[in-house]
Amino acid sequence: MGSAISRRGGLWVDLGRQDYLSTFRLQEELRRLRQAGDIRDTFLLVEHLPCVTVGRAGTFAHILVGHDVLAREGIAVHTTDRGGDVTYHGPGQLVCYPIVALTDYGRDLHAHARRLEALMMETARSCGVVSWRRRGVPGVWTVDGKVGSIGVAVRRWVTTHGAALNVSVDLKPFSFIVPCGLPGLRVTSLAEILGQPPDLALARRAMREACEHAFCISLSEDRRGELLDAALEPVSC
Repeated sequence: MGSAISRRGGLWVDLGRQDYLSTFRLQEELRRLRQAGDIRDTFLLVEHLPCVTVGRAGTFAHILVGHDVLAREGIAVHTTDRGGDVTYHGPGQLVCYPIVALTDYGRDLHAHARRLEALMMETARSCGVVSWRRRGVPGVWTVDGKVGSIGVAVRRWVTTHGAALNVSVDLKPFSFIVPCGLPGLRVTSLAEILGQPPDLALARRAMREACEHAFCISLSEDRRGELLDAALEPVSC
């Protein structure tokens, strides 16, 4: 990467635990602001409340149980504009959403996907787990199965959505779907591999550092100022 990128700065926003739709609305607002040049590149970190999301390449046929089962488990279902198929989000899964202008990164979407994988592999390594890529299949893998997924949307060269790393998430809901549209795919977590949950606070710090390395950017923390709070407010009809 060029020195111009290495000197860039951005924002790091840890949202804690949030429902999917409010975070989606926030991404859309930040994307608009980034396209207008009103904000710097912004990285959101979040643990979602339990939900299944269906991406642009997905089908509801890959949800293997009825809505009654999902409702009993407290799992919402959402369609979304990210790439990819069906996946599950829940507490204990760290999701990183970079709202990044790819005009500063060679307008290369494939390289962006590799950066997302790299930040998950570095975070996993910081927690004591070795992971890797698999040719032709996006995401991050271990000897025990897939531990991290990616899904991206790009409009006018600004990205939304991103990377989801299974740290200590409940794995049961993955049996309710065909994860990533890959029948027979085994999904795992860092906790399952290690035999105990890793320190989630450590994993959060490690993911921030991994983002800085992968994107060659210095991130300053933003504690949800007025703009972010407003973007998270429910939209009234």
